[in-house]
Amino acid sequence: MFLCRHRYQSLCQIVVVFSQLTRGYVVVSFFFHMTSMFVSIFGVSSSTMSADIATYQVFAGMAFNLLLILFLTAKWGLLHSAAHSVNQAVNNASWDRKSKRLLQKMSLLLTQCCTTKVGINVYGLFIIDTSTPLMVTGTLITYGIVVLQFQLDKDSFNKCHYNATI
Repeated sequence: MFLCRHRYQSLCQIVVVFSQLTRGYVVVSFFFHMTSMFVSIFGVSSSTMSADIATYQVFAGMAFNLLLILFLTAKWGLLHSAAHSVNQAVNNASWDRKSKRLLQKMSLLLTQCCTTKVGINVYGLFIIDTSTPLMVTGTLITYGIVVLQFQLDKDSFNKCHYNATI
């Protein structure tokens, strides 16, 4: 029991210190790369771009930014998983012959582990965990679909759909 609590508190302390040290880098890199991908998606969907080397460079830059964000969030999400690994250790333990007092303490520890948000906190906006890459991918796909839809509607906006002869 003492080892589980000590491990959990140590992991939480490491995550908090690491989060405070890297908070600025996380925010700047995350939002810079997301913004550059949004601009790339908008540029690729624009009708003025031709299929030349610039288009391939935009796709390469967008792929690099996406892979960088997915890699960073996957690595930073491991801290969140490590802090909650105490839950797995407690769940895998044999509790048949333990006293009620120990079971109550473990129940309190599990409640604390489950309710405490542990991970790299991005200025209170969200905590980077293992589901963040899915969130990023979903955001980019949604943005791409919306931009493509508006680009398709832009061409039909200027057309005259009625008889304008005098």
